[in-house]
Amino acid sequence: MITKLFAYTSKGTQVWDNQALESFFLNDVREGECILYLWQNQNTVVIGRNQNAWNECAVEDLEQSGGALARRLSGGGAVYHDLGNLNFTFLVHSQDYDVKKQSSVILEAVCALGINAKMSGRNDLTVEGRKFSGHAYYRKGDRSFHHGTIMIEIDTTRLSSFLTVSKPKLEKNSVPSVQSRVINLRDLRPDLTVKCVEEQLISSFSDVYGLPTDIFPDARLNRSVIDEERRKFSDWDWRYGSRADFPEKSVGRFHWGMVEIGYHVQQGMLKNVVLYSDGMEAELLSEIPIRLEGCRYTPQAILERLMTIETMTSLERTILQDIGSLF
Repeated sequence: MITKLFAYTSKGTQVWDNQALESFFLNDVREGECILYLWQNQNTVVIGRNQNAWNECAVEDLEQSGGALARRLSGGGAVYHDLGNLNFTFLVHSQDYDVKKQSSVILEAVCALGINAKMSGRNDLTVEGRKFSGHAYYRKGDRSFHHGTIMIEIDTTRLSSFLTVSKPKLEKNSVPSVQSRVINLRDLRPDLTVKCVEEQLISSFSDVYGLPTDIFPDARLNRSVIDEERRKFSDWDWRYGSRADFPEKSVGRFHWGMVEIGYHVQQGMLKNVVLYSDGMEAELLSEIPIRLEGCRYTPQAILERLMTIETMTSLERTILQDIGSLF
């Protein structure tokens, strides 16, 4: 049960610093607490946990513009951040994790600002059928977070130029471009500012949970731990991963997301398995290439190996069966 609310607004705009703070809050949040973390990144593309950086982002263009590529802990698709975007994260112990309640904080804040927002599907908030807020989720042991974006005045031209959304995904949504799928809140209320949204979010946070919100105490911030987390998030191998071409490849689109699996077959065994996906079940998807390494290259053996992975939900079992069907 939530009995204490904290809010913290990052003063910096460098993505790896902000990711480090988010990771620190995840490990530090105590039972009965909910932390609302608000943060902004300048000129950044953030890809999902299991995505291929070069498939999702115009990497060279981003780097030449002085931008940064980041990979997050959660699943889902790639997003563009600049100072016209506000990021939020709710961090709690898993027994207090409530996506509906957490999302209602964002919805109530935006509606209080005079904009009629709605939840769309599992991960998006929309206005007039166009997305202004995308969400993703992560669990680590007994702690969880729910984070996402709020587009206030983002540069949609840069968004379109840096994000290389796949043709199948655009066709699925029946729209010609990534730019046409999104909307800035300032398009609907021209006087809106990031500061105004921040203040309303904290107010709605208290209203939804029925508790006062305190500022997260600086005394609890462990700078050496945060610095170590920053080193992990800024590491090239974590951000970019492998760009190797694979002689064998399986690709599929399912209701839970897109998946691409690359691998070698040596003496009838799977070797050097990699998996790229925009699916939200980040931990499960990360486990799959590890489990398939050294598996006999037959559909039955692959499915049997996949089904040895521990699952928690029927969706996770469906994901394993769907991936097994690709071989």
